[in-house]
Amino acid sequence: MRTPTRRDALLAGAGGLSAILAGCVGGDGNSGNGNGNGNGNGNGNGGDPVSVRDVATLDIGSSLAVPYWRRQDEEAVGVVYRYDSSDIQGPDAQALHDSDADVQSFVEATDFETATLLQIGAVGPDTCHNTVDVTGFAVEDGTLVGRASTSAPEGQGCGSAETHPWVLVRVDFDGTPPENAELTITDGWDDEATVSPTTPAGLDPSELDGHVQPDGDARVLAGSLTCDRERFERHPQHVEEDAVELGENGRDDRTTFALRADHTKYALGDTVTITMTNVTAEEVITGNRHKYNLQLLTEEGWQDVRGSTEHDHFEYTDEGVSHAPGDGFGVSHAPGDGFEWTIELTDEGVIERHFHEDHFSVCPSLQPGRYRFLYWEPAVAVEFDVEE
Repeated sequence: MRTPTRRDALLAGAGGLSAILAGCVGGDGNSGNGNGNGNGNGNGNGGDPVSVRDVATLDIGSSLAVPYWRRQDEEAVGVVYRYDSSDIQGPDAQALHDSDADVQSFVEATDFETATLLQIGAVGPDTCHNTVDVTGFAVEDGTLVGRASTSAPEGQGCGSAETHPWVLVRVDFDGTPPENAELTITDGWDDEATVSPTTPAGLDPSELDGHVQPDGDARVLAGSLTCDRERFERHPQHVEEDAVELGENGRDDRTTFALRADHTKYALGDTVTITMTNVTAEEVITGNRHKYNLQLLTEEGWQDVRGSTEHDHFEYTDEGVSHAPGDGFGVSHAPGDGFEWTIELTDEGVIERHFHEDHFSVCPSLQPGRYRFLYWEPAVAVEFDVEE
């Protein structure tokens, strides 16, 4: 599914995404079996100024892959993400984008002035628990309530594997959608939880600790870095210079990562700590943690202080260990997560713990100047000064 274009009509005063995470298990576990008929009661009991007018559902399918919400809390019975605009982003929004269902048309048919979308996920013990049924949507005391459950048809052969079904629900109201919601979810083991909304919004890069660049003019090394070792080749920069962004990437109008150094000035022998943070509300994939340059500013431009006489060791794969475990290549970073590098500013320290540590060396030795740490995927950098 292509991410739908943002609409002009957004729900006034509401964020693009609210999430409801079923973090507590309670109740007797014998209720909440929805029939999936999509009928809200719309009666507005209790004198509510707004009531449910209609409910429509779209089966998204199921997956054996463990979703973000389940990895965050293995005791949770389900999750609900609320979208109050057509900007569908969130920790598990990829399930919608990857679905064979016509999610785009479903979203485009939503009038967010009088409707909201709920992405509801549950979990079951086998592959027959592949749908989520919903029922009982109503507004009670100004709060949207409803029930969702997953169950398996009787008499079918089922694969023994934990399964994670999804449904997308559009709730239409006869007025402005209520801000609050409480849904009761029943999983495939008949565990039940009533959940309330939270808001896992992205981070504001300006509020992160750390620094991007020192104040004042940079000290530039005359000439370039030279090394008298035979066959020594300096580590190349694997991204074009005009693609590099300082502090955070956002040239495509969507910032995903912010890079920070813990200080702007260090002495030779000090340790610099660099952090890269996923500032979105979604999991984001990058390359592995070793794909960076550590460079000194010279009259010839930025040059890596590291190099090797074995040039084949400048190659990298995209295999890595996920911050939020997932399948495939690359590294998956949960919202607010990312990489952290601690680098001692010595000839040995700048190559320590690197994937190619045994093949790299520093030549010439580290010297004072303006340094840059440049990660490649995305191409984002920070600068700092080093003194004697």
